[in-house]
Amino acid sequence: MLVKMRGEPADKERLEVLMRRFPGSDALEKEYQSVCAGVGGEERFDYYMEQCEPKFPHLILHDVSLESVFPFQLDSVMITPWCIYVFEVKNLGGRTQIRQNPQQAVQLKEDGSRAGIKSPLEQMETHSWLFEEWLMRHKLIVPLRSILVFSYAKQIPENIPSSQVVLFSHQLPLFMSRLAEEAWMMHPAEMQKIADELIRFHRPFVHPPFHLDKRFPISRMKTGVWCNACGRLGMKRLHGCWICGCGAKEKAAHERTVRDWLLITGEPITNRDAREMLGLTSVHAAGRLLRSMDLERIGTFRDSKYLLKR
Repeated sequence: MLVKMRGEPADKERLEVLMRRFPGSDALEKEYQSVCAGVGGEERFDYYMEQCEPKFPHLILHDVSLESVFPFQLDSVMITPWCIYVFEVKNLGGRTQIRQNPQQAVQLKEDGSRAGIKSPLEQMETHSWLFEEWLMRHKLIVPLRSILVFSYAKQIPENIPSSQVVLFSHQLPLFMSRLAEEAWMMHPAEMQKIADELIRFHRPFVHPPFHLDKRFPISRMKTGVWCNACGRLGMKRLHGCWICGCGAKEKAAHERTVRDWLLITGEPITNRDAREMLGLTSVHAAGRLLRSMDLERIGTFRDSKYLLKR
């Protein structure tokens, strides 16, 4: 039974905002492609997990972020009566060679390039260690078993120890159907208690204000209202609607722009800031738009500032 769905990836929104406001960065484009590949791999994993129908009691949680020795994130976990399965999901193009001493992976891409990256095995082992520490701190003693999942069969992992369970996403239904039930260590009520604790202590990852990254000074930030249809900045406000040169019309396009400003600066937005960002001259129009949004308001009248709700 699914008890926690996967949340929206913070990295994806962060990069989309930065690419809108600081265009022309090859580094951002590459990072965005990598994040999108990871999201696509997790969606494929989720699709095949939904096809599984284990005959034993089970609870599935996706995207669990916890605090242990340091913060960590688990792609997916499945609580069963005899253990917790921890799934590490990877979407790495081309061939991936796993190396030891030191632990590293070398990714050989389809275009012939190669790059050293963190070993998926090392990441999986680190996450399992941190999760075990977290469980012990919360007096939840239960065995863990780690499973490495590659999203697509066209991916070629090499040099993985034979003792490590490795699957492709499409193999999940068959794997789950053959998973032998073992002696129970927990009853369903105890399983639910663990799931409840994971959900209660889950803390979605929050990036620090973007302006702390010296690559993106606020002085270089592009202002203007962004068009969702054509991707350009510069929509104009006319008769209560935002209109783009491409012909697109939106009533709430200002909301994306205000959110961009708040995420990038990390500071509350004032009426003056909003007018500069939205390309408005009217104090009253900017005030109405800010008050119409689901934002936390600080101060009154001319001293009002707005920020994202926690």
